[in-house]
Amino acid sequence: MEDTVCSNNAESGIFIYLSDLITVTTSRFVFNGKQNIELYQSSNCSFDANTFIGGEYGLYSYTSNSCQMRNNVFQLQSKTGIRFYDSDFITISGTTINKVANSGIEVIDSNSCNIFNNTISYANEGIVLRGCFDSFLLMNTCSESFRGIVINSGQSIVTDNICQNNYQGIQVSQSVNCSLKENRCTGNDDGILLSRSDHIEVTNNTCNENRDGIVLLAKTNNCTLLNNRIEGNLVGIRLVQNCENTTALFNSIVNNTEFGITASNNNGFMIDATYNWWGNSSGPHHEANNSEGAGDTITDLVLFEPWLDEHGQSVFFPDEPDDDSPNWPPLALLIIILVLLFSTLVSTIRTSHQPWGTEDSSRPSEKLAPKWVSPGREPSPDGAESPGRQIVCQYCSLPFSIPMDEQGIRVQCPKCGENTLASIEGS
Repeated sequence: MEDTVCSNNAESGIFIYLSDLITVTTSRFVFNGKQNIELYQSSNCSFDANTFIGGEYGLYSYTSNSCQMRNNVFQLQSKTGIRFYDSDFITISGTTINKVANSGIEVIDSNSCNIFNNTISYANEGIVLRGCFDSFLLMNTCSESFRGIVINSGQSIVTDNICQNNYQGIQVSQSVNCSLKENRCTGNDDGILLSRSDHIEVTNNTCNENRDGIVLLAKTNNCTLLNNRIEGNLVGIRLVQNCENTTALFNSIVNNTEFGITASNNNGFMIDATYNWWGNSSGPHHEANNSEGAGDTITDLVLFEPWLDEHGQSVFFPDEPDDDSPNWPPLALLIIILVLLFSTLVSTIRTSHQPWGTEDSSRPSEKLAPKWVSPGREPSPDGAESPGRQIVCQYCSLPFSIPMDEQGIRVQCPKCGENTLASIEGS
């Protein structure tokens, strides 16, 4: 069917029943009473480049699989632009939906659906997945609505979507094992809201200039917030009503005016918020636990150490000495002291083994060695010993000469300095 105009019918513009491989292109459906197109128990149908104005539903499908909708325009529906119920392997792309009363796109109890590159504005809910599994939402823009994207499903991926100026950008409720990646939520009341859900991954998203960047509500457990930019909101991350096992790592939580993270209404359950950048190398501000922190303010029940500095390096609190332990000097000082002591010991040992009379400055040189001098006599003017007899010192066994007339008296040994008897002859 091509270039067809269907208008002002009481029920449906077109009713497709138990059919296969139906194609509708470049047609207009205007103010038909209920469904502009009704699709029932059919498969492999295509709807491309059509315009749907008014009616309760633009297209209503029930139990119809493997259908495609591309580059269609919907506006002014009193209920929903596109609604698929119990229909698997659906593809909706390139569609513009504006000013619908309920949902722009609503997919219920359907699996393996792909919804991408659509633009929805001024709806109650932009895109809705309820009771769906293994579905994929990519590169959609949802704005000026009560909720941009609503997920009430399992094992679905929501990635690279833009949700702006809604009451809630992305709402995930009663869902499990879903992933939100690389979405941008700006100017909403709540950027991302997780409610009564389990094992939700929120990764690489940007939530800025919302009232709350990310909200975890009502027993939302085992969720991971990883590498998100949560900046310029009133509150960056808010936890309310028994959210357990929440982890927030490697996020930029900056310039959130009231709190970076608040868990004050989470009934005592803590959030692990380590390894985050808080806008300042001193870490987040907590009145009791980090009063010097100049980053975003946090409440109790937020585990924040270590945090990241501006270079992405981990920062810990400096270690504080135990008051009961001795105040030991730093290790470097102990090493210096030991080296000096060792050097002194080595020098002492070397000096004690220095031969007498060498040129070592630590011991007298040979020129300064004491000469033998008997009482009442002076050494020879040139320092040479006077000729005489050879004697041997009683103390150090040094042989030396004394004058012939000095025998029988004590003379000073030139080596050890002891007085020895001159009458003791050397050999």
